[in-house]
Amino acid sequence: MNFRQSFTRSRSAMFLASLYLHLPIFSYLAMKNGHSQWLAWGGSLFILSVPTAVYLMKNASALLPNLLAVALMSFSGMLIHLGNGMIEMHFHVFVSLAFCLSFGMMAPILTAAATIAIHHIAFFLWLPKSVFNYDASFGIVLLHATFVVLETVPLVLIARRYGAFISLQDTTIAQLTTISGKNFEGCTVIGDTGKKLDASASEVSQGLENSLRMLQELVAQVQTNTRSAQEAESLSTTSKQVATDGSKHIMELINSIKSISSSAAEITNIVTVIEDIAFQTNLLALNASVEAARAGEHGRGFGVVAEAVRTLAQRCATSAKDISGLVKGNVETIHAGEKSADLSSKSLNEILSSIHRVQALNMEIATSSVAQGRELENVTKTITSVEQLTAQNTDYAQNLATSSDELLSDAQVLTELVGSMKDTGSATRRPLAAA
Repeated sequence: MNFRQSFTRSRSAMFLASLYLHLPIFSYLAMKNGHSQWLAWGGSLFILSVPTAVYLMKNASALLPNLLAVALMSFSGMLIHLGNGMIEMHFHVFVSLAFCLSFGMMAPILTAAATIAIHHIAFFLWLPKSVFNYDASFGIVLLHATFVVLETVPLVLIARRYGAFISLQDTTIAQLTTISGKNFEGCTVIGDTGKKLDASASEVSQGLENSLRMLQELVAQVQTNTRSAQEAESLSTTSKQVATDGSKHIMELINSIKSISSSAAEITNIVTVIEDIAFQTNLLALNASVEAARAGEHGRGFGVVAEAVRTLAQRCATSAKDISGLVKGNVETIHAGEKSADLSSKSLNEILSSIHRVQALNMEIATSSVAQGRELENVTKTITSVEQLTAQNTDYAQNLATSSDELLSDAQVLTELVGSMKDTGSATRRPLAAA
């Protein structure tokens, strides 16, 4: 039901109530002026039966205001009749015409004017004492009709403007209803969005706090790794120096072994010479013994000497062989040591090369760790800034939720205001109360 229909219903109810309030007055006038109560009550209820039925069946029908206008003017005729044509009762006609203005439509006013005109003409011709309590002419009837027309014309103009205002109010209320509905829905959506944004911002803030804490721990680990890499680089440098010194010592050892090997070779040569000398001495001693045996008694002493020389030569040869064997064993040992020293030198060189690589890797790790530490510090600063922005967004979301709640409250007030404007019975009081 729109505003116009609600307005018509309200005015129709007011009309019906005012018409039913006439019944006690009609009963009093009938009793005072000697008329039948059946006419006062039965005639009135008969007149009210049609508009009452239409009101109950179609309370917003456009025909109802016209029926009520006919009933109201019929009551004016009833009042004049029960008043025995008293001229003051004719004032009810002009009051009723003005009362028809409350519908904001021209038709009820014109219908009322036509009804009272038909009443005056018909009853003047059929029952003139019912209209006037004196001998009036038809000219008096026309005079009354002239005054009715003079009132009807401005009432019709006013009703037209009043009806336009009601139509405008009907359109305004319809638009306000649509706007308030959209505003209410929008405020609800904004409120829900603000609450979701607040919850999401809180979750993001919590996640950023956790990420920041993890990054801080990672920064601490990177700094620890950087220090460890620097210490490893320092140890690598020390190990490199130790390995370099060891390589130098092994080279010196190899050179010493080579010198010993050369000396052993010379000793072997000398021993070989001694063996040759011992062999030749042994031969000479043997020849001397043979010659001493040939000399007989004279050569016995020489033979003893030759035997002693031969014995010494054999012992010298045996010692030379022993020395030669020892020298050969030492030479073999020296050669084995030389090979081991060469292998140790190669191993030390490989270790030294590995230390070089480890040192280079440690330097790269240290440099990379420092760079990573700087980048992580920058990331930490960025996340801290983002966390601050998230905190601001959380505040904004809370403010948005608060504002949306206020807008929602205003939308509810606006909805109630529009609802109160639809109810014409309180269209003036309730908006003021709401304000």
